[in-house]
Amino acid sequence: MKNGRILRIVCTVAIVVLVAAVMTVLSGIPPFSIVYEWLESNNMKVIWYGLTAGIVALCLLLYRARR
Repeated sequence: MKNGRILRIVCTVAIVVLVAAVMTVLSGIPPFSIVYEWLESNNMKVIWYGLTAGIVALCLLLYRARR
C-alpha cells in the first residue's frame, strides 16, 4: 500500500518535470518561440506560464484517469 502511494507520487513529479522541460524546449523552437517572444515583449509571459500549468494539469488528469 505504501509503496504504491510512493510510486504514484514519484510518477506525478516525473510528469510535472517532463512537461515543464518540454515546454521550456518548445519556447526556443519556432513557431512556439515566436509566440513566447511576443508574449514576453508585451509583458504577458504569465500566459505562457498558465499554458504550461494547464498542460501539466491535463497530463496529470489523464494519468489519474488511466490508473
